[in-house]
Amino acid sequence: RLLVLEMLGRTRNHLSVDELVVELQQLGTPLPRGSVYGIVDALVEHSLLAQAELGPGPARYELNRGEAHCHFICSHCGQTQDIPAPISPDLEVAVDGRIDSWQLVLRGLCGDCLKLV
Repeated sequence: RLLVLEMLGRTRNHLSVDELVVELQQLGTPLPRGSVYGIVDALVEHSLLAQAELGPGPARYELNRGEAHCHFICSHCGQTQDIPAPISPDLEVAVDGRIDSWQLVLRGLCGDCLKLV
């Protein structure tokens, strides 16, 4: 579990379980895919990891750093970036209720891909 936390703590990427399995193999710690799923599920349950809702495709995970943020996904290369949350603290007043969770995904071209256009 600690190794998975360390791996996700060292990167700003949002990794799938399959990518975590490959990373673990490269570090010399091969684990079965099912074991990695179990580790990820436990870490999500304890709020140490968060599942990033990025759209279709495999579930992706990131370290829960406790800071509200949104995701920007490049529609050309697929790079994902965390960006500061433009959410107002007064949002609960606007919805007249309690917000338990939210996700905001922005899509466009990253700076590198924009240079290629």
